[in-house]
Amino acid sequence: MAKKSKRNDQEFGEDSAEIKSYLQTSEELYEDVNEDIEHLVSDAEQQAPQKKQKFWQQWSKGQKIGILSTILLVSILATLSLILFVIRPAKTDSYLKGSWHDVVSKSSDILRASKAEVDLSGTRDFANTIYSYNKLLGSKSYEAKSKSSIAYNSSKMGDYSSLLDDLSSYFSDSATLLSKSNSEDSNIEESSIGELAEKGDKLQKRVDIFQGIYSTSDKISSEVLDLDMYIGQVKLKKEQIDQEKIYEESAKKAAEAKDKAKQAQDKADVEALADSYYKALINANEEGVRATLSKGFTGEYDFKALKTEARASFYPKSYRMISVEKDGDNYKLSTSVNYAYVYQDSEGQNQENASVSTEIYRVVYNKDLGAWKIDGAIVR
Repeated sequence: MAKKSKRNDQEFGEDSAEIKSYLQTSEELYEDVNEDIEHLVSDAEQQAPQKKQKFWQQWSKGQKIGILSTILLVSILATLSLILFVIRPAKTDSYLKGSWHDVVSKSSDILRASKAEVDLSGTRDFANTIYSYNKLLGSKSYEAKSKSSIAYNSSKMGDYSSLLDDLSSYFSDSATLLSKSNSEDSNIEESSIGELAEKGDKLQKRVDIFQGIYSTSDKISSEVLDLDMYIGQVKLKKEQIDQEKIYEESAKKAAEAKDKAKQAQDKADVEALADSYYKALINANEEGVRATLSKGFTGEYDFKALKTEARASFYPKSYRMISVEKDGDNYKLSTSVNYAYVYQDSEGQNQENASVSTEIYRVVYNKDLGAWKIDGAIVR
């Protein structure tokens, strides 16, 4: 800002020096002419020639000085008129055209970005481009307002500065709306887009009037002031992506709920399988036991332990399920089983002794049967 102020002061000094030079030259000319007039009048009176005098020689000294002073004053006024009505307008028009050229040239960055395919990941860069353009508009507006009213038309400078400020406001609103496309907590409102479109239409008319007045070949593309169209596409893209996220999140939750329900059902099925196995085991029901075993484990299982003669001295009496734990795609079943040992005492009477054993089985799912089966013991 200090540099800009210094530059503006320098420009003001140059303009003022130029005008002061005109005025000083006129004053010096006025003084020189007055001195020459007085010398001429004095010399004429002293010579007193015998020949026929010119008509103006018959005028008094005061008349001669008055007429020549009037001529000089007219010259000074002509000089001032030249400054006010020729030089000043020319400097004003030249500055406005040069400044507008810079404004139009830089707007090509916005035009190029607005024609690109809508991509939410790129809207932040687009917004930064707009903010950069706004810095130029602000600088040009300040520069116009700071111009000397002696050398430049202050009314035209004020109108131009106002136009740049309104353009800056339009692009600032556009950047604000674009920034919402990267926020999950903010939405681009349709009413805001409508307000931006109305603002752009009004600005386009003012820009057309300005460009028409100065007949400049540098013209801002109308698409630069149609950013509401681009932002509308960004809004649709964001809503589409947000909807996809909602669907994906919903599908994910549904899948998680389904998986959780399946695991709960699988665990319940394994617990039911364990109940069936141990009840059949306690009741020495061979068919019941076979129904709970996998094909592989059926070939390994000791079914002789279910026979009556094998149970004369050892048999299961009760069980308590300890846990059913997920183990990859399978389950691990842990059960506490109470076994009875039968022996004869010294008098030949049968006596029973209890023994508790923890048994761990691997349970697998048979896809062909659609059922869980005990597939073997896990050695601890």
